[in-house]
Amino acid sequence: MSLISFGFLVLVGLALCVYYIVPMNYRWCILLIASLVFYVYSGRRAMIIAAIIVNFSYYMAIQIEKSTDGRKRKIVLSLSVVILLTVLALIKIGGRIDSLAGYLIMPMGISYFSLSIIGYLLDIYWKKDTAERNIGHYLTFVFYFPKIVQGPISRHGFLKSQIIAGKRFDYNQVCFGMQLALWGGFKKIVVADRINRLVSTVYSNLDIYASHGGILAIAMLGSAVQLYLDFSGYTDIARGISQMFGIELEENFNHPFFSRSASEFWQRWHMTLSGWFKDYLFLPVSRSQSVKKLSKQMGLRFGPAARKKTMMIISTAVVWIATGLWHGTGVNYIVWGIYWGGIIIFSELFDFLPQRINKWLKINTSAPTWELFRMIRTFMIFVLGKMISAQKSLYDVKMVLWGIFRNIHLNDISVIYDFGLSKIDFMIVLWGMLFVFMVSLMQEKGISVRESIARWNAVPRWMFYSTALSIVLLVGIYGAEYDTSSFAYQFF
Repeated sequence: MSLISFGFLVLVGLALCVYYIVPMNYRWCILLIASLVFYVYSGRRAMIIAAIIVNFSYYMAIQIEKSTDGRKRKIVLSLSVVILLTVLALIKIGGRIDSLAGYLIMPMGISYFSLSIIGYLLDIYWKKDTAERNIGHYLTFVFYFPKIVQGPISRHGFLKSQIIAGKRFDYNQVCFGMQLALWGGFKKIVVADRINRLVSTVYSNLDIYASHGGILAIAMLGSAVQLYLDFSGYTDIARGISQMFGIELEENFNHPFFSRSASEFWQRWHMTLSGWFKDYLFLPVSRSQSVKKLSKQMGLRFGPAARKKTMMIISTAVVWIATGLWHGTGVNYIVWGIYWGGIIIFSELFDFLPQRINKWLKINTSAPTWELFRMIRTFMIFVLGKMISAQKSLYDVKMVLWGIFRNIHLNDISVIYDFGLSKIDFMIVLWGMLFVFMVSLMQEKGISVRESIARWNAVPRWMFYSTALSIVLLVGIYGAEYDTSSFAYQFF
């Protein structure tokens, strides 16, 4: 069951009606039932493995909290994390082996709820959170259906009180939620799925299209934009549906294409994943005794700055190798992690260079054109990184780059409509991207589009909603050619 399927809309509609009818203390039960229906409908056999993982972590969390022996608590925590990571690794690695792939049962959203569970166990170990005794409450937190497939990666401490308390009906919240979900649907099925048709056509036939450097360049740019619109579209749908129940999910995107640097980009892109790796991997690694010892030695030998930079280099390298492996087990993903980690480490080590270069070249860094240049530079860094992870092998990466730099021709544009999209589709994509950009620019400047629409009178406001829904339904991509049930990140 997809978040943009008719069955899911029926599930949400029924759940909303019942949710606001039953007493406040039992409203979490409706969320649990809806979540289990959604999960079971998406894969009954996978539910067994997911249930085992959740019950295991539920029991281990209580054991960590109950134990007063520091050594025992550490052993229980380590055992729990190792088992969870082993299960995740086996499923990810096995999924890439043809002889095993057909026998594997991959629980939906396992990468996302595994990280949520590990973070929950670590928070209990660090005494930042308390273990959940009510198994129903815990199941609702883990399987909460709007976020189960692709996140956001919610923290137990952030979500539990909202789920358990129950929310009163709020007309404005329901309307805001509908707006956000509709906006996500527009980005996904109107724009992203159209771009995906061209990208998948080109990338799946590189040996044929390697001579069309212009088409490869368009596919490379389109792949990056498609991923953003697809993934942020899913997040908007998930957050919008959750808001209709009065429950706020963490924001996962903050207009990342306005970023001026690689570090800023990852503070705006997949924010819950970046935050998770920072809190549960980067900081623990940087505070570990071995890293502290090595950093101290480097500091004594090369000065105080070397101590901080050594800690940063080791922690960042570990985080980005882990991030690459989380996204996938292929060599491409490891290279992708090294690529991003290397850029961030280099920019931190040589943070003084831009100032010196700008001063030498007499660049006016306060000019709007300089800010625009930095945004374009960061976007192109992301585009290249996305191309690395999108290919099946490093050889394909070489083919794309070689084709762009050696085989680009002006007449490539003349055959653009032979690669999956008609002229009308291209116009829809261009106008859709422009519309998304304008809305994002307004939001970046602090203008709330949703609140502006909410101030309209009822008749024009609901006419706008109806028109927007009609556009999504009529212009959206449907049919056998398109798999609208798939979102870009749902298999990570």
